[in-house]
Amino acid sequence: MKKNNGNTFEYSAVFPKSLHYSIKANNTFVKSSDSLFYTITVIQDAFPTITVSEMKDTTLKSHLYFQGVIKDDYGFSRLTFNYTISYNGDTTHKITKTDNLVINKNINQQQFYYSFDLSQTIKNPGDQIDYYFEVCDNDGIHGSKCARSGMFKFNAPTIEAIENLTAKQEQNILKDLETTLSEAKKLEQQIDDLNKRLIDKNNLNWQDKKQIEDLLDRQKDMKENLERVQQQNEQKNANEEQYKNIDQSIMDKQKQLNELFNQVMDEKMKKMFDELRAMLDKLDKDKVNDLLEKMKYSNKDLEKQLDRTLELFKQIEFEKNLSEAIDKLNKLAQKQDN
Repeated sequence: MKKNNGNTFEYSAVFPKSLHYSIKANNTFVKSSDSLFYTITVIQDAFPTITVSEMKDTTLKSHLYFQGVIKDDYGFSRLTFNYTISYNGDTTHKITKTDNLVINKNINQQQFYYSFDLSQTIKNPGDQIDYYFEVCDNDGIHGSKCARSGMFKFNAPTIEAIENLTAKQEQNILKDLETTLSEAKKLEQQIDDLNKRLIDKNNLNWQDKKQIEDLLDRQKDMKENLERVQQQNEQKNANEEQYKNIDQSIMDKQKQLNELFNQVMDEKMKKMFDELRAMLDKLDKDKVNDLLEKMKYSNKDLEKQLDRTLELFKQIEFEKNLSEAIDKLNKLAQKQDN
């Protein structure tokens, strides 16, 4: 032991494992065999742990969201998100990248959140990305020890898969639009029949009120169905635009189609149906007749808007399919020339 001033002694050492030690004190007068016994218990630095759950946005399928928990007995040095991109499914042609996440290195247990936009890394159909999280502790003696989450994987759909999915979506949208247009025509006729029948009546009874409520419920169902169709169309367009080169003229028409969807059930029409529903409690025959007449003409406008929407949708899909067919033929011709 190193002697300092007076009767002060020093000793220092790094203990990688638990052990016993003793201290004996001697001087020129006494050679003592007595000793003081001690034990040093070393708590080994444990490996860090990490758990991660992944959530996907059903609307924006290119966005990934993660929630995780990291734990360690002494703290952390870093937390990273690591991913490898294989282009067009070719594992020999790949790029590996690492993103550092911000954490509090001194808190032994903490949650973290992270989002990742696949559209910034995956550009082509068939691309693949493998990704995981890694956390490392702050062991300064043996070097940082690290733990990884499970491996996640995302495969961008191939051109064939995108076209098959798009074709199914187009059929569903077309069918829903045609069904809604047919329902609007039936509804117009029933509104007209009810209005004519109520003209000859002095007062409205419970059955009349029930028929009007049924018409309003059907109108509400039409509105909700059109909103679902609009969402399906937006999702279809997002999938195509992410992985395919869409002609600008077609994209302009898609924008026009979306505007038509918004016009089909405008605020004025929604307000009129709300007024009619509120008026049912009062059973004011004259006002109900007046609003039913307005409802009939509004429904005619709805039919016209739906008809325009349906025709524009058919035109867009025809032009898009024609453009894709021409592109495939050109590529095939090039292959044959080669």
